[in-house]
Amino acid sequence: MTSNDKNKMATSKHPNHPFHFHYTNFDDNNFKLTRRTLLPVLCLLLLLLTLLFLYSRWVHHRHRHRNATTPNHHPPSSSVGLDKSTINSIPTRAHRRARDTEVQCPICLGDFVDGEAVKALPACAHAYHVECVDQWLVARSSCPVCRASLDV
Repeated sequence: MTSNDKNKMATSKHPNHPFHFHYTNFDDNNFKLTRRTLLPVLCLLLLLLTLLFLYSRWVHHRHRHRNATTPNHHPPSSSVGLDKSTINSIPTRAHRRARDTEVQCPICLGDFVDGEAVKALPACAHAYHVECVDQWLVARSSCPVCRASLDV
């Protein structure tokens, strides 16, 4: 029995089936690995590895560059607070809802009341309750919101 006879038998069992393949049709005994097939596969593999290497270098460079240009969130001077005389020299003013855009203290998250004493920091003009910002400035010499330095 030849392979054509086997194919005819396989297709005759299932005449309505659209594919007429049989496992004997897939004979890989004649598969040969030649330069003609190996060279494109190796070139493609080399190209993929090169692209992967270049991508990893780009990510590493971008990460390193981003960390170098990111501003320091805690400048060295912010770990040391201000002395009492400097804190007391920052002027206080009465809060007016019609004039001021800030409606709450960023430190305690309490609402400002009209006429209440607030301190606006000279470096950035952020306003706080006097008690809140005084406690903050004893420990740190920067604005709690934007970290602007208040060293005088």
